[in-house]
Amino acid sequence: MCRQKGWDALYTHDLIRIAELAGISIQPMDAIAPKWKVVIQWSRHHMYANGSAVTDRVLDDLYTASLGAEGVLQWLEEKL
Repeated sequence: MCRQKGWDALYTHDLIRIAELAGISIQPMDAIAPKWKVVIQWSRHHMYANGSAVTDRVLDDLYTASLGAEGVLQWLEEKL
């Protein structure tokens, strides 16, 4: 785990906070911005939705935006 001194700030599911800590800035006109918006709307609490399951469409959009070709993960790998 990242609970060593100085790493506590990274122990979060807040993707916006992690991006800030990493010095990543995404502007609305950036090509990755629409996919980033989809990814940051996810919350770990979606896994525990009370009777309102996440639809297949939402899951597909999240998967494509984060892990698909030209998705956020690929963009981060190239940027970092």
